[in-house]
Amino acid sequence: MSRFLHFAAGVSKDIMSECPESEKIKYAGIGASVYFTTLMAGLSAYFAFHLIFQQGFVSMLLSLLWAGLIFNLDRFLVSSFRKKGKSIQEFLQALPRILMAIFIALVISKPLELKLFQSEIDFKLIEIRGEKLMKIEKSFNEKILNIEKKENEYQKSLQSSFKLKEFYYAQYKCECDGTCGTRNSGRGSECLRKQEKYETYTKEHQEIQQKMNHNLTLLSNEKVKLNIEKDNEKEVLKKYFSKGLLARLEALSMLSGNTSMGILLLFIFLETAPILSKLFAPIGPYDHLLQGKEYPYKIAYMGQVQEYQLTTGLKTIPENSEITSFRKESEDRSHEKMIKDEAAIQLAQLQEKLVKQLLNKKA
Repeated sequence: MSRFLHFAAGVSKDIMSECPESEKIKYAGIGASVYFTTLMAGLSAYFAFHLIFQQGFVSMLLSLLWAGLIFNLDRFLVSSFRKKGKSIQEFLQALPRILMAIFIALVISKPLELKLFQSEIDFKLIEIRGEKLMKIEKSFNEKILNIEKKENEYQKSLQSSFKLKEFYYAQYKCECDGTCGTRNSGRGSECLRKQEKYETYTKEHQEIQQKMNHNLTLLSNEKVKLNIEKDNEKEVLKKYFSKGLLARLEALSMLSGNTSMGILLLFIFLETAPILSKLFAPIGPYDHLLQGKEYPYKIAYMGQVQEYQLTTGLKTIPENSEITSFRKESEDRSHEKMIKDEAAIQLAQLQEKLVKQLLNKKA
């Protein structure tokens, strides 16, 4: 188990075998943080993929793939961070890794929040659906109400025209009967004038009535059409109302409370724990041994680079007696430098052996 945890922490098993037990326990704890973060990421991914595909096998396969990706990324973030005993430099080195860990925590926390708040989210989705239905109802009702206002106006105009026609008829009849106006019964000039006035307006009233009836028919058909469209839109909304991942994330964002923030902070803590523990931990035997292993390779590489640069520079110089002399002197200096580099490598190897002996004595 400790080997797996050390592997999760990204340490070398050969170097770790030379370290004391306290160092092994420290890196086992860092590896455990990476391991448990991977488990939570896989569980979170399973909930997310199951919402999308609704298939257990596919969701399990994809969640394992996602967990492996998070494990490899966390392992890289921890193993690539090197302790050198310089606080400011180490903090600047760890800052991009911490920001990346926070981003990973934001990604993997959401599906678990969706699962934990499933009942609240379902209720919120019902509310959202009801609000959208009410919005459709309100939108069409406003249009229908405007149509009904126009219908009332046409009805009032038609009724006013009818009342005016009846008024002209009453004046005509009472004038001919001798009960009003000139009070002369019979078909006199005034009776004929009022009769003509009544008949003329009767024709106007008929035209107004035909026009109003036509307009009322159009409005009635438009109102029926709007009611049909309203019912169709409601049915479409009920049928295709989404309860998928994006809809649930939107509903989750509408829910207020500190619980969701607490879960997010918990995941941020879990994701950044391996890097923070390595950042705040003092430099240990593993870091010294790792530097001792890498230092000779670094010196040898730098010597080869300098030798290549010197050789390349000499090849571009034209051949003459002075240049030949200069090349000889340069080669002598290069040879002396190579001797010094070899001596430095031997000194570093000797220092490594002394460190190992001191660690073995302490252990």
